[in-house]
Amino acid sequence: MAAINLTALGLTLIGGLILGVVPAIVAAFWAVGRLDRPAADLARGMWDEWRAEFLRSNIVALPPLVAAIAALMAMPFGGVVAGLLLLVAILSAAYALAALQMLAQVDGTAGDARANAALAFALAPWRHVLATALVPAALIIGWSQPPLALWFGLSVPCLLARSFINPALVVALPTETRACRPA
Repeated sequence: MAAINLTALGLTLIGGLILGVVPAIVAAFWAVGRLDRPAADLARGMWDEWRAEFLRSNIVALPPLVAAIAALMAMPFGGVVAGLLLLVAILSAAYALAALQMLAQVDGTAGDARANAALAFALAPWRHVLATALVPAALIIGWSQPPLALWFGLSVPCLLARSFINPALVVALPTETRACRPA
């Protein structure tokens, strides 16, 4: 898990933080599905996955993530509007997480990833929202315990999110039409 996290951290830095983090998350999702491999193979595979998904993952995930951040920043201090904006932020982030998981698991275009993520999200929205709740939890733990963040900050949340989201993907994508990525 530490090798996955350190590789993802390096990939994020190579991509210039903002544009590098999204494909690094896709690469981490890819790697947590292959934990039986040696760390060197995971790092090499994550590099390949990061490069292959750099543009597509940013195209798929940045719009809903920007919408989530904009909704959070536009929230007034209270009231119904704040609640609705918070709901938009949570749902946008959950959809982005579903799309990143879809990119890590299934071959296809950015449009395919968006459509499959929307279907998976529609069939099991609470699984995605629960997986999204791991992000602030990971940030809080990482802020209070920097050594834990360095070693397990991205890999453990990706593993847990994958365990929440994968059952929704199985429902959304029939086995005979699923084109799983080669290992």
